[in-house]
Amino acid sequence: VGAGPVGLSVSMLLLKKGHSVKIYDKRNDPRLNSESGRSINIALSNRGFKTLALLGLEEMIKSNYAVSMPGRAVHDASNETNFQPYSDGNECIYSVSRADLNNLLLDEAEKSGIEIVFNSKCLGFNFSMDLLFFEKFEVSTKGKSILACDGAFSPLRKSLKVLKGFNHKETKLDYGYQEFTIPADENAGWQLEKHALHIWPRKDFMLIALPNTDGSFTCTLFLRLNGEHSFERIKNGNSATIFFLQYFPDAYQLMKDFDLQTENNPVSALFMETCSPWNLDNKLLLLGDAAHAIVPFYGQGLNAGLEDVRLFMEAVEEGVVENTFFYFQKKRKPDTDAIGELALHNFIEMRDLVTDELFLIKKKVEHRIKELYPASWKTLYEQVTFSNLPYSKAQTNGIENDKIISNLLENSILTDHLLNNTLTEQDMYLLSLIVL
Repeated sequence: VGAGPVGLSVSMLLLKKGHSVKIYDKRNDPRLNSESGRSINIALSNRGFKTLALLGLEEMIKSNYAVSMPGRAVHDASNETNFQPYSDGNECIYSVSRADLNNLLLDEAEKSGIEIVFNSKCLGFNFSMDLLFFEKFEVSTKGKSILACDGAFSPLRKSLKVLKGFNHKETKLDYGYQEFTIPADENAGWQLEKHALHIWPRKDFMLIALPNTDGSFTCTLFLRLNGEHSFERIKNGNSATIFFLQYFPDAYQLMKDFDLQTENNPVSALFMETCSPWNLDNKLLLLGDAAHAIVPFYGQGLNAGLEDVRLFMEAVEEGVVENTFFYFQKKRKPDTDAIGELALHNFIEMRDLVTDELFLIKKKVEHRIKELYPASWKTLYEQVTFSNLPYSKAQTNGIENDKIISNLLENSILTDHLLNNTLTEQDMYLLSLIVL
């Protein structure tokens, strides 16, 4: 249930393994209306591409549907821009239109022979009767399995709530988000640096912008719902204009029809969802946002969902007959819990810390450590974004890295030598004791 990227990907991989698959989706076919669907961009990285590679789509997407972003372009309050690379190598993340990716996967799924039934709003599942209920019909699932890829507001997750032992937690942030567009220039070019994720951090709120292949940028304002700096205070076009001119004047000057965008583009809430178990025997399994909706501040939401697909397929191939679904969720859940926590912390980093002096010193120190020990030192961001290391392991390693850097900063002389590239032989010995 659900014809988003996760549902389509797992369906095609199951079909390749000889399983019969049918997809139900509540929407109209988004390919029939260019204005439909979510305009939000997604940042695809290693974990997501590893699954897309199994479908033979990685290079096509990178070449035709994506813009590479090797780092952040941080726009400070004085209108200065500082580029911060994500790694010292050639790694990058890719900005992709969610709608474009979804439409490509729909085309590929239909080419493979999968039937997709649109306009089929799922209402829930009756476990004792093995019936899947839709708004206008019902489907018997006796002898079949349901993969619930129906998103963060999953009706099928709600069906699990009635079961004894089901645990569910929703964490609502007091923040929301609203999208804006910076159009391409008159020559269909980019008005900002193309190969960067742009961030305007302003302590307790921020604006980000991701590039599109057509020369435009999709911008997202993250702001409190209520309070001094909040969506409550910029409800009308005039107050929003004053707010943008005060805090994001360079971005505002590049936008067209700002008042219309403010009026027409909705403000959406930010929240996290965790639950367990994700399954009922081998009858039903939650995947992607249905199982673990996270905030979008590590660029890992869809990457985690697509990684779910790959790891689920590995569990299927391992053939744990008694309960493949339970085996998969037990192995996977600690990692999705970890990325949920990391995403929330990364929001604080992007919003508050990228202009914080101590944070920037730590980043400079880590950059120098990485230069000196490239084979043995991996930043937390690299481990999350450019590897397939379990998220929980990356989280643990990140905590250890931060302890090492904090210990190093206590030695001011050694830190000064490190940052000024004046390390002596004795310094190198001391540094190796701390770092390695």
